Amino acid sequence: MILTSKTVLLCSLRAVKGLFFSISFRSRHIQVGKMARSGCCNAILLVLTSIVLSLTPLPGASPQGIDKPVILRVKLPSKEQFLEPVGAYPVVAHLGKLPSASNVKAIIRIENPESFDLPIREITATCGCTKAKLQGDTLVSAKETDLVVDITTPPNSRQSEFVGGLSLNIDAEKTDFPGLQRVQVSIRYEIGGLLNFRDLMIPVDVGAQPFTDIEVPFIYTFATPAKELKIQADGVLAGVKGSILPGDRTQNLPHRVKLSIDSTFASAQGEVGRLTLTEPESGRTSSVDLVLYSKTAVKLSPRTLRFITAETDEDSLTAGGILRLNVEKEVAPDSIRAEATLNDRPLQVNLKRMGGNIYRFHVSGNGAMFQDLPDDSQVAWRIMYADRQVFSKCDFVTTN
Repeated sequence: MILTSKTVLLCSLRAVKGLFFSISFRSRHIQVGKMARSGCCNAILLVLTSIVLSLTPLPGASPQGIDKPVILRVKLPSKEQFLEPVGAYPVVAHLGKLPSASNVKAIIRIENPESFDLPIREITATCGCTKAKLQGDTLVSAKETDLVVDITTPPNSRQSEFVGGLSLNIDAEKTDFPGLQRVQVSIRYEIGGLLNFRDLMIPVDVGAQPFTDIEVPFIYTFATPAKELKIQADGVLAGVKGSILPGDRTQNLPHRVKLSIDSTFASAQGEVGRLTLTEPESGRTSSVDLVLYSKTAVKLSPRTLRFITAETDEDSLTAGGILRLNVEKEVAPDSIRAEATLNDRPLQVNLKRMGGNIYRFHVSGNGAMFQDLPDDSQVAWRIMYADRQVFSKCDFVTTN
């Protein structure tokens, strides 16, 4: 299963997303405030014309800025296409991949093919902009006008793509078409140099099966292939080996770390293991805490007992393992008892407390008990503690 905030049942801590100011840019000054909103429109928009843009690709950006501008050509619908002329002209500016934590200057050249000018009274922004200025404060008819935008990219983000916007609000009173409202510029770019898990902490219900396979998604936008990332597991996950599953943007599938977790790592209260990724060239790391819990009252490990000849009695076979009680309060050692049978014949069980509600067990029986058994035979358990009893079964093998 892929672990996301939608698939887990407990609340996970969400990373704090980057905050962006809504800035109102006016002629020669900046006013910080709420983004201006258009009033309600009484007229019904009968035709919505898609805007086709011609966009020149950006070269690789650096913290010093972009050398070449992005050139956009916006084909605005004419007034005849609206029975009641009202609406916004959408523009999408794809800036490519921009480095994180950088100041980038973008020049968006907007062409107005209309037979009339579009005077702009103000610019409102939600794109992480520190400055936006339209040359001459007017989209001149049949010409290109430069929209200069200074963008500060997020230093750290749990989303690989940034989406923001600029609204060029039209001063309709200065035109013959009072229904015209704004030119809406959507600014998009991929944030380069990111390595982040999508969550800070994820609860994982390992269930009753011996092992649980999980996939932990993460954001990765370095040039180094994701498969070269180093994986480290600590806490209760120490020693667990993981693998990288590359993402597929065409299917909206993120990069993932795949792990196979032993269910005995979990408890009712939750046991914490930390998963860390490291990008080898930059040394950048990202970590997520996995809280492993289980609703199963008793855990037996291993799931397949291996019986061998007892050192003290050649006619007996013995096997060992770990028994864990998944209860919130510690159970007194003298209140727990375990019974085991093989094909309805009792086996001898010894328990030794290791700490908390964890016990080491040894189970043994006469070698003749293991002869001529049905193929589907299992060791049946009855574990009693406090006022409860739990039944379980496990497979076994014998070796000489």
